[in-house]
Amino acid sequence: KQWYQRRVAITAGNVDNQNNVNTAPALLRVIDPPEIDMPPQNVSLTEGKSTVIKCGFTGDEKLTVEWLFNGQPLPFNRRIQHRERGELKFSTTLRADTGSYTCKITNDVATVEATATLDVLVPPKITIAPQPMNVTRGSSVLLTCEAGIGYPRPIINWREDGSMVGSFAEKSDILEVQDITKTKRYSCTARNKAGSVSREVVVAVKAVPEKPGLPVAIQREQNSILLRWEPGHDGYTPILQYTVQFRMEGGSWTVYPRTTNKNELKIEGLKANKAYYFKVYCKNEIGESEPSSEARISTEKG
Repeated sequence: KQWYQRRVAITAGNVDNQNNVNTAPALLRVIDPPEIDMPPQNVSLTEGKSTVIKCGFTGDEKLTVEWLFNGQPLPFNRRIQHRERGELKFSTTLRADTGSYTCKITNDVATVEATATLDVLVPPKITIAPQPMNVTRGSSVLLTCEAGIGYPRPIINWREDGSMVGSFAEKSDILEVQDITKTKRYSCTARNKAGSVSREVVVAVKAVPEKPGLPVAIQREQNSILLRWEPGHDGYTPILQYTVQFRMEGGSWTVYPRTTNKNELKIEGLKANKAYYFKVYCKNEIGESEPSSEARISTEKG
């Protein structure tokens, strides 16, 4: 342990005629330099949480405690406070608090320092998410997933129908999917030490629509019937039109000349008090569906 001689107080006498020397005790005062016996520890935590960085010390005489942030005096405020015995308290942490914190202890003899780092982590946030797409068979698409928020910088991984695309070590904001032959789900995950977040989309291959539901009569009159049906799946591309075929019992099928893009149509020009059979088709840009099941409906009596 190093000691320092700082002050000496001496009371001396004088020399008499017989050359006798009168002496008095001298006071030697030794001051112990400060010592940091509990240096601050490195801290890593998620943004928004509170923390305390402690710096334990000993020493003689009046001590001053100063905190430095990245080598510069640390300003205190309501969020960052210097408490007794060298404690530095953060009521909440921000990304900007990341850096080195130095505990500096000084008295009349010496100055000692100890440094620790505070690493404030920010969970990832996806700022540009992949978008669902409806494509024709054999197409290629580019899916984009960007995590513009997060510390450390998030890495992006992709999954196709739940299976990893490439190795986990690979990371890319853009996924190219080539020669698409069937509808699949794709998800991107942004990940760092603070957490992870995912987004999922469907890349659908356009197909012919499913057949409509059974047509039912909403309104019946002597010479007309208002039909309605439940649409089937559109095949990932809009329905362009519905077509109704009808026939009387024992007759041949006739295509009703009017089509519709809604799920109902009024069939006119029918005979009173007759039983008719109806079926419905739908069509999109890929092709035409199978017909619905046949419905038997009669007109009103004349």
